[in-house]
Amino acid sequence: MKRIISALSVLFLIFGLASCGQKEVTPETYIGEGAKIQFRMRVDANQKLYNDVFVLGRLECDEGKAIEKDGVRWAPVIDKTYPSYTMFVENIKGIYTEECAKKLLEDYDFYGEIDGVFCRKVSGDELPGDTKWVRDTEKEPVIKANDDGSFTAEYRLVSDKKTMKQEFTFVKTEAGYRLDELRSAD
Repeated sequence: MKRIISALSVLFLIFGLASCGQKEVTPETYIGEGAKIQFRMRVDANQKLYNDVFVLGRLECDEGKAIEKDGVRWAPVIDKTYPSYTMFVENIKGIYTEECAKKLLEDYDFYGEIDGVFCRKVSGDELPGDTKWVRDTEKEPVIKANDDGSFTAEYRLVSDKKTMKQEFTFVKTEAGYRLDELRSAD
């Protein structure tokens, strides 16, 4: 008899909690800890690429070994993070959707493979600024599911003395969730 009363109590508790007006959780809208970790890693990678590779900085190269090809000076990249152009491209594709990765590599065409060597165009281009933003590790993001199966996450970014909020969209692909664009902090 005690078991029946206990079982009924548990059922009432479950049904009572289920009817508290919370949004129904489905496999499409559930965000597990694994997905949250992937999102954080992609946001961190996005910020690294924005800060040090594409917009505010460039990968280190050996200008003493620069070569000229089609009127452009190219120097071998010596940054150990990316030992080859192929690995650089694969890294980009691991963070962004296929369409976004393609667009990034076209828009920021100062990286390439010259005679089998990962190189960067060497020029006197001015960088647009030096305020580097990183994800605030103390603040959890606000994540919401979108009708199309993607997720939008609002992260807080910090620089030396400022904070700001930035939205990132994670699109589900065959390879997992990927960012839909290079996000800047401005």
